[in-house]
Amino acid sequence: MRGIDVSSYQGLIDWNKVKNSGAEFAILKVIRKDLNPDNQFENNWKGCQDAGLPVLGVYNYSYATTTAKASSDAKKVLQILNGRNVKVWLDIEDKCFESLAPAQIQKIVDTYRSVIEGAGLKFGVYTGLSFYNRKFKAVDADTAHDYWIARYPSTGIVSLNAENGKYKPSIKHQLAGWQFSSRVNVAGVAGFVDANEWYVTETAKLSNEEIADQVIAGAWGAGAIRKTRLKNAGYDPAAIQAIVNTKLNGKRAVKTNAVWYTVKRGDNLSAIAKKYKTDVKSICALNPSIKNPSRIYVGQKIRVK
Repeated sequence: MRGIDVSSYQGLIDWNKVKNSGAEFAILKVIRKDLNPDNQFENNWKGCQDAGLPVLGVYNYSYATTTAKASSDAKKVLQILNGRNVKVWLDIEDKCFESLAPAQIQKIVDTYRSVIEGAGLKFGVYTGLSFYNRKFKAVDADTAHDYWIARYPSTGIVSLNAENGKYKPSIKHQLAGWQFSSRVNVAGVAGFVDANEWYVTETAKLSNEEIADQVIAGAWGAGAIRKTRLKNAGYDPAAIQAIVNTKLNGKRAVKTNAVWYTVKRGDNLSAIAKKYKTDVKSICALNPSIKNPSRIYVGQKIRVK
């Protein structure tokens, strides 16, 4: 998957144009140095939801050089998120960390992580490849968190879909994503923006509107089962039901014979189509959210018939 990460630096963003440009996800800056919300966070969150663009995470550019500050910063992020279920990335790259030993930095990271995961959210670390090699490479590979690594193969302007795989970072930990440029032009964003390649380690969340359409079509079951499934997937069942009620306008849901499939690691649309005796074109017609047939993600619910 290819997508962008943004902050208030990009100003107001037209997220419909971003999605139509080919971006498949967004990661949003959530908090400022003064611990207030990023000036565009709420606008960006709502814009992504309205456009049906998955938010794969939020990030906190950190200045936390003590475990006490790491803990308080993480709690502030949770306060800003206010119940929203999204992965939190701790951005460790500022020069304030240079004088700290790797073990000290890891204690700070572990403290921050414990607060985030204690609230039921996923956690990861963003940093540059050189910083990773100096400060994180020695961390035990079996217990460490995911990493989102910046490494730019070019200082020039590149396309969101640039082919530069030979420069993909090689690390001993789980590489969740690669930020491969900070100089990409994307429709809907003024100026340059960061571009990223993602490796199906996250479940890209659909908008509430798209989930409501799936509920109406029967993809999530009914009654208590539906509520449990929606809650476990990070959605508010009551909010989804309100959208369903609005869409149906007081009418009962029309029962369908729709058949749904949940994407697993290693799947592709051709194999799924063959399994259900259909074709890729027909599956795409049933799933408007699939913009690129070659890019589906683990956990995605696809209507096959």
